[in-house]
Amino acid sequence: MTPDLQKVILQTGKDITLFHNNLQNKMESQWKQKLIDKGMTFVVSDQAAFKKRLADIPNKFTAKWAPGLYLEIQKEIREYQAKKAR
Repeated sequence: MTPDLQKVILQTGKDITLFHNNLQNKMESQWKQKLIDKGMTFVVSDQAAFKKRLADIPNKFTAKWAPGLYLEIQKEIREYQAKKAR
């Protein structure tokens, strides 16, 4: 594949991702409003308390997981979030 074609494909991937994310956000807002209109109540969770409560869960599975798996997953998540923030 030529370098120009590679650039086109990479840019198209970025463009479609942006399009999809915007569409997803729009649809989520619309459906949320429809549910609110029908009487549903949304509860905003305390994410800090939630994370604190769940912090020990990975330790319960370390014997079943491959060594270092959880740390590797956390590393990948941090790298993904850093790329996304750019």
